[in-house]
Amino acid sequence: MALHYFEANDLTRGISCFSLDLYQECAKTTSENVIISPLSVASALALLQQGSGGSTFEELRNGLHLTADKETTANQFLEYYDLLRKSAGKSILTIANHVYIKTGYQVNPNFKFTSDVNFANSDASAATINGFVTEKTQGKITNLIEPTSLNTLTRVVLVNAIYFKGDWLHKFPKDRTKKDHFYISEVDTVKVDFMHTKNKFKYSNIHALDAAALEMKYLNSNLSFLIILPKKRTGLSLEENVKNFGLNKILGLMFLCEVIVTVPKFKIEFEISLKNVLKKMGMSGMFDGADLSDLLMTAEPLEISEVLHKAFIEVNEEGSIAAAATAIFAVFGSAPAPVPPPKIFRADHPFIFFIIDTQTRTILFNGRINSPTN
Repeated sequence: MALHYFEANDLTRGISCFSLDLYQECAKTTSENVIISPLSVASALALLQQGSGGSTFEELRNGLHLTADKETTANQFLEYYDLLRKSAGKSILTIANHVYIKTGYQVNPNFKFTSDVNFANSDASAATINGFVTEKTQGKITNLIEPTSLNTLTRVVLVNAIYFKGDWLHKFPKDRTKKDHFYISEVDTVKVDFMHTKNKFKYSNIHALDAAALEMKYLNSNLSFLIILPKKRTGLSLEENVKNFGLNKILGLMFLCEVIVTVPKFKIEFEISLKNVLKKMGMSGMFDGADLSDLLMTAEPLEISEVLHKAFIEVNEEGSIAAAATAIFAVFGSAPAPVPPPKIFRADHPFIFFIIDTQTRTILFNGRINSPTN
């Protein structure tokens, strides 16, 4: 699959930088398991950017690490989504945006996929939006929005939903899945289901991070599941170093070899208000008198009241399922070598992970496992 236009484009590089920034800030909010979709959040913010102007547009452009003008960015995202879907191959990847507008208001005609809703009827409006998210994520994300999030001041809700399902290139034999100890501290453990296999994977021992990395490919796809495993049982402080070291550098250090792999099965769900996270990333002005003059045809002051994000992932012997949704609320306001022995990769203590497109280096999902839940 050729990259064509995106080989020289700043969009993928910008979204990659944004993704690592976002994960770092989200990870600081909790000591528990984390799963987010930077692609979903970036998509929702890019949608908002199309309705913004002035300092709000610049703030969003800088926060997303983009450099193009509005029209170019919109065209880039359309090609970007198409490229990602093609890159997914036999894996399922769906990305959907929708804009919900208060009845009686008109959205800028450049926005597609819009619906009128009566936000004053908060129960019905929330059910409509949640129904869209549930449908687009195959039932994995439910109740993204509470009725109390909507009121008579709500003018627009911008929503992105993303769903992924991929089967492993090398599946884990189910009869080899066994209970074992996962270290949640230097000495404390919990018993969880561990999957085992031996096959050829891309692997690297990254001395600069004091960690090992393993890439597990999805079948007939450019998408992969990447684990970065600290050497120490309590070594998740490497999260702060991964961004500086660079995901591209990590992937560039990996080589194909035989690996004995032990990883836990897990299923996690995570939800977060991104308001404070985005403020810390330099996008604070839009929460206090944003310039959203290109969003509605009606001239009235708007501001962003909230940005909600919810994500889910399940990893088992067959593959992975992941889904996420993001909602933004705009309200009225003011040569062959000898075969070496196999490497051993045993993820029996906290680690960070990514679902990535290895062609564009896009991070679709990433997170950390502190304590697996099956």
